[in-house]
Amino acid sequence: MTLNSLSALACCVLIAQGCASETRLPCAFVLSGPLANQDGAAWRGAQLAGEMPKPDWVGQRKFDWSSSRTFARFDDASWPKEAKDQTRRWNELRLASVALPDTAKAVERTMAFERELGAPLAVGFAANDHALEGARAFCGFGVGGSAPMLVVGVTDPAFPADAGEGAYLVAISDDTQAVAAAEFIHDHLGGTCLAVVDSTDGRMRQMVRDLTGALGGMGGAVAHVVDLRASDLELALREAMKDHPSARSIYAAIGTKELAAVLPGMARCCGGLPIIGPDSFDHPELDRVEGLGATEIIYSAQAWFGDDACIEATRFASYYRLTYGEEPTAAAALAFDAARIAQFALVKAVRAEPGAAPRGEALAHEIDALLAFPGATGRLSYRDGPVPVKDVWMVRLKAGKRELAASSMVDRRKADPRAGSAVPAGTSRPAAGAAR
Repeated sequence: MTLNSLSALACCVLIAQGCASETRLPCAFVLSGPLANQDGAAWRGAQLAGEMPKPDWVGQRKFDWSSSRTFARFDDASWPKEAKDQTRRWNELRLASVALPDTAKAVERTMAFERELGAPLAVGFAANDHALEGARAFCGFGVGGSAPMLVVGVTDPAFPADAGEGAYLVAISDDTQAVAAAEFIHDHLGGTCLAVVDSTDGRMRQMVRDLTGALGGMGGAVAHVVDLRASDLELALREAMKDHPSARSIYAAIGTKELAAVLPGMARCCGGLPIIGPDSFDHPELDRVEGLGATEIIYSAQAWFGDDACIEATRFASYYRLTYGEEPTAAAALAFDAARIAQFALVKAVRAEPGAAPRGEALAHEIDALLAFPGATGRLSYRDGPVPVKDVWMVRLKAGKRELAASSMVDRRKADPRAGSAVPAGTSRPAAGAAR
C-alpha cells in the first residue's frame, strides 16, 4: 500500500467515525512494525476512554483538581444551559483512531489530514521514534494558538521544548524517575548506592546523573559508577562493592534489551543487595530472566494495578480485562489518561463562538489548570508546565512475585543536571524526544 493510499484510508476512517456535528479526538498510534505491541495496547486504552461510562465531571460545575476559569465564566442563571451543552459535547465526542504507517513522512501526512478535518486536540505515540516529528506536525496547527497534543509514551523531559508549544507529556519523566529512585534509596536503603550504566545509551547516562544529583541533595551518594560495557562487568562490580562497603543497593540504568543478559550476572555478584531500575524494567522481558534467585528487583513503574492500586487504576483495569480479555499495560493506562484529559478539555473549554470548535489556547488552558487529576496511572498535574507532576510507583519483584514497594509524588527539580560527572561519557547522545 502506498503512502497516498494509507493517508486516504486514514482520512476515510476519521470521516466514517462521525458526521460533521461531531468533535473528533484523533488517536495516532503506529500499529505495525517492531513497536506494534506497545502502540496497540495504547490504542486499546485510548479507545476505552470513549467506551466507559460518562465521567462525573460532565455537566458539573466545580472540581477539586481543576482551577479553570471556565467555571467562573457562567453565573448561576446561565450555568444550567452550559451544563446541558457539556452533556451534548460529550455525546458528540468521538475518538478517531488511525493506524499510522511506519514512516515519518506518513506521520506528517496523516497529521495534516487531522488538521484539515478541524481536530483541535490529539493524543498519541506510545513508544516509537515518530513522536517528535508527529507532535511538531500536529501542534504547529491551531486556531487561536497551537493545537495541543498529549504524547503518551515519551519520558524525555526536554521533549515539550523540542516539540514546540502545545506538546504535553503524560508519562513520568526520566528525571522524576531518578528522583523517586533516589528518595527510595535514601529512605529505605541507607542512602548510598553503586550504579551500573549503559554508557552507549544517552538516556541511561542522564538518569544516573539525575540520580547522583538527587541523592547528593539528600545527603546520600552514588559511591561509584560501573560501565555496563566494561570488559568484565562482574569483576568491576565486585571491586566496586569491596571499595565501597557502605553501598546498600545497586542502581541499574540499563534498557529492556539488556535485562536478560545483565541481571543474572549482577545477581550473582551483588551479595544480596537489591537492584533498582527505571521503567525499562517494567516489561514482560523481566519475567523471562532466569538466575535472579532471591535478589530483590525494585523499579519505577508508570502504572500499578495490583494490591494498593488507586481506585481509578482498579476501575480501568477491570473494564480493560472485560473489554479486551487481557491484562492492561502501562502503555494502555497512559493512553487512557491522555484521552480522558483531552476529553475533559474538549468538554469544558469555553467556545469562542457558539457551536464552534474550541480554540487551541482554550484547550491548553484546561490542561494547564489540572492539579492531581485522577487518572489510571495516578494523579497528574500540569500547573508547573507540560511535564506532569504525578505519582511514581516503585514495584518490588522477588521470587517471581510483584508487590508495591512505595508510591510518591516527587519534585523533579531535585535532579541536578550538573551532578554525576563520574558517569562514563559513552559514545551516544540523548536523542531529542526519544521514546521509551
